[in-house]
Amino acid sequence: MINYIEKNNVEYFNLVRFRNWIRQDKLSALYDELNRVIIGNNAKKCGPLISCTHFLRKNGESIELDFEIMVPIDKNIPLTLEFCMCDKFCIEKVLDIHVVTSKFSFEKEMAEINQHIKENKILPKTATYSVLEKDDNEMIDTHIIFGI
Repeated sequence: MINYIEKNNVEYFNLVRFRNWIRQDKLSALYDELNRVIIGNNAKKCGPLISCTHFLRKNGESIELDFEIMVPIDKNIPLTLEFCMCDKFCIEKVLDIHVVTSKFSFEKEMAEINQHIKENKILPKTATYSVLEKDDNEMIDTHIIFGI
């Protein structure tokens, strides 16, 4: 299922955030470290996982990403070398593409979304963010958002 919804804005508050270059093969470890930082500070997630790949580059045999990840939490936590607190994440005038699908159909759904964007000549004015509501063994519930 894909729904295209124009919204005035999308905003989240009190987020723990990472943005830096990271090797693609280290992403899983980054997600684990994010969870350790949250749990280790007795904080709780109170919103979706928000991520964005801003840029890619090849470094020898590996691919590096200018990667951003953040999640709303219930309290401020101390800074670390990798993670900081962000008061607010907001994009105004947003196209929110809500996708609920099986993990096996996700690539097909993304191809359909890209075709829709191309056919309708939609030009994103911001980076494209993934706002992950649910990801289990079978289903993905995510929002693809960007400013228009």
